[in-house]
Amino acid sequence: MSKVLLPSLDLSGKQMQNCLVFEQYRRIESINLKNNQLKSLNGMQHLSDVTSLDVSNNKLLSLFGITDIKSLKSLYCFDNNLEQFSEFQNFTSLKILVCSMNKFKQFSNMRSLSSLTVLNASFCFINSLQGVQELFNLEELYVHSNQISDLQEIMCLKDLKLLKIIYFKHTDDQNPICDIVEYRKKVIQMIPKNVKILDRWTYELTISDEERAEALRM
Repeated sequence: MSKVLLPSLDLSGKQMQNCLVFEQYRRIESINLKNNQLKSLNGMQHLSDVTSLDVSNNKLLSLFGITDIKSLKSLYCFDNNLEQFSEFQNFTSLKILVCSMNKFKQFSNMRSLSSLTVLNASFCFINSLQGVQELFNLEELYVHSNQISDLQEIMCLKDLKLLKIIYFKHTDDQNPICDIVEYRKKVIQMIPKNVKILDRWTYELTISDEERAEALRM
């Protein structure tokens, strides 16, 4: 008897403390587990068809239980207690990763994530962009409210030819580099010309041709 693929399953906000419920399922494409009490994802190992997973706002210390699900294309795991980017190294098909509000201090094992187009690692403890240079398909990077203090870190982005949006700052949530005199002009000098939006205030701050030209004259 063939296994039926369930398009989606929404178990958000159910006060779940474990994933034993998934023993009754074999094929699911999209799963929403946000706003629960999960400390572990053990029990999901067999769900090899999942392409979209949201485990945000739980109590996860690791992603054990899903690390071998290589079909994942979108993963939302913000507001947990994750510490190591190596948690994501097996997700070679991943295109969207929203992992903000965790305990990451640095990017690591990024080469295996070369399919990423969107990375949101805001509200963490990251102090370096080392590793991001491996993400050649990256289009959007959100790293506001971290600990990046050295402008030279921006050089890690110089070869990302598809990058269009960068947030080092979102209203008052920023990095220490944002306090550097003429920060915006200096960053514009260093980022690829294809970047069209740098930061957000009450709206996204587009880089005009005139602003870019002025920055390059500094």
